[in-house]
Amino acid sequence: MLTRQGQTQAAAESFTKAIEQANIILSLTDGLYRVIYARALSHAGLSLLHQYDLLDTQADYEHAMAVCSAAGVVQANRDLLHALMQSDEGGSLAPLLDLLQV
Repeated sequence: MLTRQGQTQAAAESFTKAIEQANIILSLTDGLYRVIYARALSHAGLSLLHQYDLLDTQADYEHAMAVCSAAGVVQANRDLLHALMQSDEGGSLAPLLDLLQV
């Protein structure tokens, strides 16, 4: 939402905080696919803002899919990524959407 409103600094802070929280949770309980996908989406947000490498974000999604590739889970996360892509005028996140195939 913040990216669509042009509030890039606030969006970057929110994505960064989500990543920090995800890392804390995963340090205690590795393998929680919802948290891994949430971290990947946050990295995608930072990639959109040119603050995180897209190849690293792709690796995050590959890791998430290795942990859980159930069709419903992948589709739900594809939908979330698609929502983020509404702010992606240049289409830089399209390779990530291609990666999340059901």
